[in-house]
Amino acid sequence: MLVKINGPRYTRKYDYVHFNCSADYQPLGNAAEILINSKTFTHMRSSNGKCFSATIGRICSGDICNCSVDGTWFYHKYKVIDEKHFKISCLMKFDRGRNVSDSIDINVIDLIGPDITSSSTLPFVIGTVEQLSCRVKTKIKSINIKWNCVNSYPALEKLIENIHLSTITFAVRLSYQNSNCTCTVSYKDFSATHFLLLEVKALPVLKLENQTICNTSLSVSFSCTITNDVSHSRFSKWIHSVNGVAIRLLDGLINNGTSTIAINSCSYQDIGVYTCVVLNDSYANNTLVSKNVSLKVIGPPVIVSSRVIRDIKVVLVVQFVSSSDVTQRWSFMSQPIEDLHDYNVTIGKKEIMLEMYEQRIIFDGYKSSLTMSKFVSGVYVVALQNDFGQTVEKFNVQTGHVIHIIGPNEHSPSIPIYHSAPESDNSRHIYDQTIPQYLEVIESGEQDDHSDSKEDESAGEIFLAVFDQTSHDYEEIQ
Repeated sequence: MLVKINGPRYTRKYDYVHFNCSADYQPLGNAAEILINSKTFTHMRSSNGKCFSATIGRICSGDICNCSVDGTWFYHKYKVIDEKHFKISCLMKFDRGRNVSDSIDINVIDLIGPDITSSSTLPFVIGTVEQLSCRVKTKIKSINIKWNCVNSYPALEKLIENIHLSTITFAVRLSYQNSNCTCTVSYKDFSATHFLLLEVKALPVLKLENQTICNTSLSVSFSCTITNDVSHSRFSKWIHSVNGVAIRLLDGLINNGTSTIAINSCSYQDIGVYTCVVLNDSYANNTLVSKNVSLKVIGPPVIVSSRVIRDIKVVLVVQFVSSSDVTQRWSFMSQPIEDLHDYNVTIGKKEIMLEMYEQRIIFDGYKSSLTMSKFVSGVYVVALQNDFGQTVEKFNVQTGHVIHIIGPNEHSPSIPIYHSAPESDNSRHIYDQTIPQYLEVIESGEQDDHSDSKEDESAGEIFLAVFDQTSHDYEEIQ
């Protein structure tokens, strides 16, 4: 008489151990007793073509237990809890009082995994490069990790403390749809496997230049083209953003898989990033694909605001944007102003607030100022020069008790007179929106525009005549 039990020699905590017991002769009652560490775990028997197990109290079903019709083969599973090792025995009784058994010793190893993770969320996009990583946690050093997956580069193995990590890399292809990637960890005769079913999809591939430069007042256009054949794709609106803030949506002219937008006359308000957006309706989440092009506008400096500050000293201030570094030259009645005792000339970079298509954006700009400890009536001019041209701003400042605002085509002394109330606080004007033919007079000065001199400047109000703030003089460099 021969009884034989088969099962694994190693398992993990909380795993199910599957084992079977067989005999070369039919046992009495077509029955077998299963013992764990010499204690009865269950009694099994075959009767009328059905298999019974006492531990579940009913007919065997599924993968819990099973047996042959003649009672020579029995199968059961057992869940490991806290054992570090245990013994499973199978006992069968035969005629003449003979009891025959067999046992197997099983060791519980400290191992968690394997678990597969992916570099991107499924489904993968055809043409992209993806990574799959298999993670196993154990103190055992001599484990083996093996992949069975799509064509990939050799796996890269890492060991960080008790974490074994195996990573494969591959380019996604259409043929990989529904491929089953498995990672198997083995130690002696123990093995465990985790699998991942691949899903792939095709998305539009966009062709769009990365950067475009436009000269001031000239035209420019961007074209975004879908270079592969993907059904159900459609262009959405272009997004124009500056410093990460979306400021407007633009409709593209769509023709034969290409969306084009055109800017007829470039200005500093067109600076920023333009995003071509394509939607793919063939997926439930309406997958979004996008690509960016950056627009840089080059030209002479553009003055954003100018003002006069009257306090102990008189300060003329110009804020502007420029596509390259700037030099300044102040003059009075056509004579250059030097940075001397009575005059202080400064220029520097400054964050300024710009209104671009009804959105206020913080922008890297410049500030130029002329501080006068002794004020003299007359025409003051600042010339701002960069690599692409020159911009001139003029201040006609006179001593008096009223403020005259002169438009660009007005020369008569009978022009309208406007009065501007001085500011009552010391707030700094980060943003000054220039309004044609108006200039603001500020009675309280900015501390960084003049010294702490307390000279008496009570000679009266400042009489101002300002050349049109929106029609600056430009000198282009050819």
